[in-house]
Amino acid sequence: MLADPHIPERPSLADALARRILILDGAMGTMVQALGCQTENTDELNLSQPSLIATILRQYAEVGADIITTNSFGCNALVQRRHNRSEDAPAMALAAARTARRAADAEYARRLAAGENRPVYVAGSIGPTGLSLTMATDASDPSLRESDFLSFKEAMKAQIAALVEGGVDVIQLETCFDALNTKAAICALEELGAQVPVIISATVSDKSGRMLTGQTLEAFYHSVRHCPNLLAFGLNCALGAEAMRPLVEEVARFSDLPLVFYPNAGIPDAMGRYNEAPEEMAAVMRSLAQEGLLNIAGGCCGTTPAHIRAVAEALAGLAPRVVGPASTGHPVLTVSGLEAYRVDASVNFTNVGERANVTGCPSCGWCQYHRCEYG
Repeated sequence: MLADPHIPERPSLADALARRILILDGAMGTMVQALGCQTENTDELNLSQPSLIATILRQYAEVGADIITTNSFGCNALVQRRHNRSEDAPAMALAAARTARRAADAEYARRLAAGENRPVYVAGSIGPTGLSLTMATDASDPSLRESDFLSFKEAMKAQIAALVEGGVDVIQLETCFDALNTKAAICALEELGAQVPVIISATVSDKSGRMLTGQTLEAFYHSVRHCPNLLAFGLNCALGAEAMRPLVEEVARFSDLPLVFYPNAGIPDAMGRYNEAPEEMAAVMRSLAQEGLLNIAGGCCGTTPAHIRAVAEALAGLAPRVVGPASTGHPVLTVSGLEAYRVDASVNFTNVGERANVTGCPSCGWCQYHRCEYG
């Protein structure tokens, strides 16, 4: 689905990012509940109640969002099989993208009519599925997984293809907690040959800054930095804005990409309610922007159009983070496991352990299992 031919061609997201801090929208699930819709499968609303989704997106665009996000967090076969709707997942993603595209174009046309040439972009949301390719689902069977890499990749391919067909401007891999999950999505992008920008946003399990798999944010960054057309990297969900300030500062230290940050409206109370007021969140976001740390700012769980309006007003006129190379001026090999490791001139010797033995050996269990030619 192409953008409305009656409105001017948008500048690229990369160009827009170079000029100002872009405002991302807020939570979808929070707004669905606020409008009185009770459902266990929010993604299905793209097919059954598209006008409801359009209303939410329009509200975010009208309060100043530069990027609105498709209601497609779980529009893939892996998530939809829990609802016996796997076959409908691509249609859900396609409908989500088309609904968001129409809402974005309508708001852009309204802005143009008011003399404001400020486009609205569409981000195609892809969530982590709730499954982990890295962690076992049964402590007594370390090999057990709920899915496998190939199945994950194929599910992501179908979702990405539908979102691109529906007219998104950028693919948003969000709430990432497992690098292997994200790599499967990247592999899907590569196989599709989709020439679309990508945003990758990680989430952490607590203030320590480690993801659910135990990986640090820097290690995760280097695990996925090879993603084609990677436009921005950052953080979402997890905690409130102030609690995540040290993590934003950390990402700004090692990342050579525009930084995206959209936290929750605080931490939920015992009733599951997010109570951080729009003004509180906006004040923290303004402080971060004044420190030169932000390129894209928005909200995640518990945020509403009121939060996004407050953030947009607080960041108006502030300069975006200046993005530059994070290197030291000479070639650096950076690899990562749970933590990042640099091999450069400051390191005299790096020992690659037996677990990475590429020649194999007769007694190696890995070689025996895979019957490799060296085993």
